Amino acid sequence: MITPAYLRLLGIFSGIVLALVVLFIWIVDPYGASPLNWAIPSVNIVKPGRVDIDRQIKPCEVWLRQPTTVFLGTSRIHQSIDPSLFEGTAFAPAYNASIPASSLGMNISHLEQYAAMDRRLKHVFVELFLYNFLGQGQERTSLSATTMMRDLALLNISSSAWWQSITTLRHNLKKLPRSRQIMPGGYFLHDPSFRPQDTFVGFPEGIRALHPLAPKTLELHDPAFDTVAEFVRVAAAHDLDLAFIATPNHAFMDFYFDRVNAWPLVETWLRRVCEVAVVYSFSQPSEWMHEEPREGMCYWNDPTHFSLEMGRAIAASLAGAPPKNAPPSFMIRLTPDLVAAHVRDRREAIRKWAAQHTQFAAEFDFIFGMGPPLKSEDLGSSLRDALLIRGVRHPLVSRTAGVIERVQEGLGGLRVHARFAPGMSVSPLSLVAVVNEVVVADVIVPVDSASGSSGKCWVAVPLPANSSKSPPLVRLFAVFADGSARPISCGIPSPKSATLAAIPEMEG
Repeated sequence: MITPAYLRLLGIFSGIVLALVVLFIWIVDPYGASPLNWAIPSVNIVKPGRVDIDRQIKPCEVWLRQPTTVFLGTSRIHQSIDPSLFEGTAFAPAYNASIPASSLGMNISHLEQYAAMDRRLKHVFVELFLYNFLGQGQERTSLSATTMMRDLALLNISSSAWWQSITTLRHNLKKLPRSRQIMPGGYFLHDPSFRPQDTFVGFPEGIRALHPLAPKTLELHDPAFDTVAEFVRVAAAHDLDLAFIATPNHAFMDFYFDRVNAWPLVETWLRRVCEVAVVYSFSQPSEWMHEEPREGMCYWNDPTHFSLEMGRAIAASLAGAPPKNAPPSFMIRLTPDLVAAHVRDRREAIRKWAAQHTQFAAEFDFIFGMGPPLKSEDLGSSLRDALLIRGVRHPLVSRTAGVIERVQEGLGGLRVHARFAPGMSVSPLSLVAVVNEVVVADVIVPVDSASGSSGKCWVAVPLPANSSKSPPLVRLFAVFADGSARPISCGIPSPKSATLAAIPEMEG
């Protein structure tokens, strides 16, 4: 028989167990939302579950942490600004409240909410990102107090929090490799195996899929500028120091702007924002913005997201102590009268960059169907015993230098991939494409910095407009430092739009 005393004892026992479970969750803190906020080595430093929940947790964290400074923006700010860098300055404590894929409407909703619930809030930095002004909706997404309390409960006393606490403790005790996660302060950290240089491969295909090519479809959206004006009004009403940050652009993106003639749109966009708000620009052209995709990249995670190293320089500059290694004019106060010169400098810089990166430009033009017309005077021609390239004669050697491995068809022609013969005493300097005896492309062969050799290369081959009716003959050659040229063999089927020269397989 169950007596009242037994029920009381059972209730006390259950309460103790529940309290211990909650205490365990609070100590391990798998989502970084615990009121204890303890960082304990081998227990909870790595939080594999604290990722992809920014929309749910960041309003709660602003309420709990009461920062003096917040950053609002998209994944670009999310991946770059470590608020701990502001420690010891007037901006501390700071918090990275940016949310991937957020709109200006979402950010103004959060600013209104933060201004109401964060009694210490004084400084607000908002990302100035062109994509937010190209027709994106301005819907509001603020959370009610009830919703925030529910979310905090789920993050601290739910069964999923219990299970994630066990997973987090196991991960730390076994010292498993750190995965990608959100760090204290709200910023995103890639896992150690992340290779930024890999993300630059295929940029033209990606940008073509995400963005329209025709400049007329790149149009500024007036409601976005209304939201900017609302940011200014909310900041003034709450006595907040508000500034917009024109974030860095990698050369790949500025090249895209140049190719689709978007500079007038960029100029209008920046001027309209500068007319109503304070804007600090970090998008001036420099060697950091033009960093080459390579092993161990420093300033970029991918063509659109800059790294924590770039973010450190941004944070230091905003705090009034720019790093000594920063490029000249890394941060400027952008005003309406400076916008035209700023855009002109970017346009001129990217055109100089493009002249030095002909292979990238050729790939981009190939993907977008913007290949150059076939003109014999452009590069040169193929003779019986030599190639004539830019007025220089390159005698032909019969021994093949490699083999065509793959061919892709695009709007403007072909992209032909070649593999060079192993064991050659010297490496080829350039890969040349010839269409119907006309030299149409000449690209520099990339050199592996580790081995000093080059194994593979590709070339964009523009085709005549009537190639569907009369497939042209396409041949590839490798040019060497001694001035000689060797053919690239072909043993794969020809595409529908062209005929690959049937050269025997490479010798030796």
